[in-house]
Amino acid sequence: MTLLSDANILIDFAKVGGLESLARLASLEVLDVVLAEVDDPCKSQVLALGVQVVQVQETWLPEAMVLKKSGLSIADALCLHYCRTSSSTLLSNDGRLRRACAESGVAVHGSL
Repeated sequence: MTLLSDANILIDFAKVGGLESLARLASLEVLDVVLAEVDDPCKSQVLALGVQVVQVQETWLPEAMVLKKSGLSIADALCLHYCRTSSSTLLSNDGRLRRACAESGVAVHGSL
């Protein structure tokens, strides 16, 4: 199983010293645009743990913009698009994004 984390999961786990545990659950990925949303200490921890940073492709933007119409940020829409096309499970605490995942048939989980 591959997990894709959004920014709020990274931030929450970093605050409680749980990023290492999160990275042990499964193969963990983060989009580059999401990583850009977190502060430097969190970003450094994520990179030190060897989390796979996925580079957003320009070709993903048209589909993400369609998904964005449901009130998602562009980063959230890109996460949803990536998970739809890669069969990854999204980790998010954002209610709007979780609802969009459910509507799109994308597996999503919040923090434990």
